[in-house]
Amino acid sequence: MARAIDDAGTVSGAYATSPCSFVPLGDETRFLVDALRPAGAGRGSWVLVTVRDSGEPGQRHHLRERSLTAAQRVMLALACDGVENAWVEEGVPDAAAFRAAGADLADGVPVGLVWCATG
Repeated sequence: MARAIDDAGTVSGAYATSPCSFVPLGDETRFLVDALRPAGAGRGSWVLVTVRDSGEPGQRHHLRERSLTAAQRVMLALACDGVENAWVEEGVPDAAAFRAAGADLADGVPVGLVWCATG
């Protein structure tokens, strides 16, 4: 995953991975999202995609678009490495739920999840 994030950031174009973050979810937060696992998916791990919180509506929209572009690049890099992955946006818990479970989101708010097959 780390290499996919690095690769996605080096692709030429208007957008890079910032201002979003990719937060791997551990055992303490997995229970929040395991019900969202793609149908037919085997073992895998979750990465939460967050975007920096902004109070200005136009800026929020722009930052969200940038984070979706970055997530798409990461997912394409994973696919090029032969790693099955899926995007999940529907039903993603809010920042308060992740923080209550111990996830370090810094100043980010959830945009979606990337599920990655692990074998």
